[in-house]
Amino acid sequence: MDSISAHKSILRVMTEVRVALLRAGASISHHHGVGKQRKVFMASTQTPLGIQIMKKLKKVLDPNNIFAANNSVYWTAEDENAEIENKKEF
Repeated sequence: MDSISAHKSILRVMTEVRVALLRAGASISHHHGVGKQRKVFMASTQTPLGIQIMKKLKKVLDPNNIFAANNSVYWTAEDENAEIENKKEF
């Protein structure tokens, strides 16, 4: 198996595990926050208002999107749409 196929397989398994955890009532987090790998699950664990507040805080505290760029919340709707176009609903 080449490295690209291996990476895709790992991502698929990680997604399946996270989906199972969410269905069981768990949350998605990490000691560094949600991060890039888990942010597609934010809508499953946070309310729209909570996500909106996080986005506004990010823009106020980091207007140039330098710190942890595109971690946890998406900087723009275009970023979100490009990354999660194949997202499953939970």
